[in-house]
Amino acid sequence: EIKVLRNIVLTETVTVPAGKTVTLDLNGKTVIYNSTTQGESMITNKGTLTINDGVGDGVINYNYTGAADNTYSKGNHTISNAGTLTVNGGKITIADLRSHAKYPIDNNSTTGDAVLVINGGYLYTPYVVEQVLDEVLFLQNGKLLMHRSVDSIREENGKSVDELFREVFRW
Repeated sequence: EIKVLRNIVLTETVTVPAGKTVTLDLNGKTVIYNSTTQGESMITNKGTLTINDGVGDGVINYNYTGAADNTYSKGNHTISNAGTLTVNGGKITIADLRSHAKYPIDNNSTTGDAVLVINGGYLYTPYVVEQVLDEVLFLQNGKLLMHRSVDSIREENGKSVDELFREVFRW
């Protein structure tokens, strides 16, 4: 298990190789990676990666500051998963939302065998939520809190999905 003891700014990307198992405890700390490279992932998981946050308020943040890719052909991701990824806690975010394909987690394995389990935590990028989703599900402790269309949230609540999420979950 890797326990983060202080806030960290990574200077290069991280890969969990196939056949390896890594457990990362954010321990309430922040891990940041700043990059101008298009088509890159902060963390590439080809093995088994589990993310915990024993203290709370831990964050993994990928801050892309490069040029926008208006063709959407070179996506950037906080975590690219081609193995088994389990998220038990923490906030996984991607910042600097330019016109570009960006996702906190890309679970798109070319072999189709990537596994993603989300037991807790928070994924954040308003660009993807507002531009891609037609409907939203809010789940808490395995229970369905809300299932509505993005348009109905905007029309009935006068809020974005992100604003309503923060209201419902008080983040």
